[in-house]
Amino acid sequence: MYTLINLVLFALLILAVIHYHRRSASLSKSVFLGLAVGVVFGTGLNFVFADASVVSETLTYINIIGAGYVSLLKMIVMPLILVSIISAITKVQNASSLGKISAFRSVFFWDQRRLQH
Repeated sequence: MYTLINLVLFALLILAVIHYHRRSASLSKSVFLGLAVGVVFGTGLNFVFADASVVSETLTYINIIGAGYVSLLKMIVMPLILVSIISAITKVQNASSLGKISAFRSVFFWDQRRLQH
């Protein structure tokens, strides 16, 4: 019962942030408002419910949205990085610059793989 109420409240907060974003032209203000609303909502959940199982069950459903958002960001960012690397390679005038770019790319991707594991 409490989980359903928490999810409805969460959905209303998301709709409020969307409404604010449509009314305002600034994306950065909307993002920071969403961040602040999320922090206040999470803190409020922890203060209102002493029973951790209600908070845990609510966050299980809310995490679906968060994980989907992060996955969408990954799907957007990785092709952008690939296209920018390919674009930089095609614009290289001499071979020595290509070696520097290749070394940077190798270190960057090695570091990304290390962070994922």
